[in-house]
Amino acid sequence: MTLYKYRSLTNLDWTIDILLSQRLYASKYVNLNDPMEGFFYHHGLSKSKLESILKDKLSFRICSLSKSPTDIGLWTFYADEGRGCCIEVEPETDGWNYKEIEYNQDIPEINDVVNGQYDVQSIERILCTKTERWKYEQEIRFLKAVGRSNHSTYLNVKMKNVILGYNINVEKKEIMASLVDTLNKNRSHEDSIGIIEMTKNELTYDII
Repeated sequence: MTLYKYRSLTNLDWTIDILLSQRLYASKYVNLNDPMEGFFYHHGLSKSKLESILKDKLSFRICSLSKSPTDIGLWTFYADEGRGCCIEVEPETDGWNYKEIEYNQDIPEINDVVNGQYDVQSIERILCTKTERWKYEQEIRFLKAVGRSNHSTYLNVKMKNVILGYNINVEKKEIMASLVDTLNKNRSHEDSIGIIEMTKNELTYDII
């Protein structure tokens, strides 16, 4: 499974860590950019049950990727208007739940609470439903429940290619090329990381 992670190069340390460590940071839902993340409707749930659902939502870590390496919106919002990069990866999915985002007009409803109980699928549905205005992102999420752990959580990945943005400056381009070249010295030809330059002619403009 090949997916894509867009990155700004404003803070190079974070991107360098991704390439060196072959891992992507997984965050709590409250740290994601959509202000409606984790919202849901309910019908008369008690305060204690709502608090339990909130705790369960916070127990998950989420790593978001996209199926598209060419969308203009993704390059604009997540890769510094084309001055950053897009990293092509193959995720190592052991221990993670793979979910495609479901894009709906409405936020999810919790109707399946029976005798005060709900299941993990209810929480995953809350965390993997977004409004249709985000559909262009073609988002895939990897979820892992880590309980109350305060330790950072990462999704391990195999690096395939680094795609340089269409507006990347010469200095950052040289840094990234040098980094990839250094990494490839310790890799076999089959496992080497490619470096590609995105052009404006290759961008797509998906409209919902």
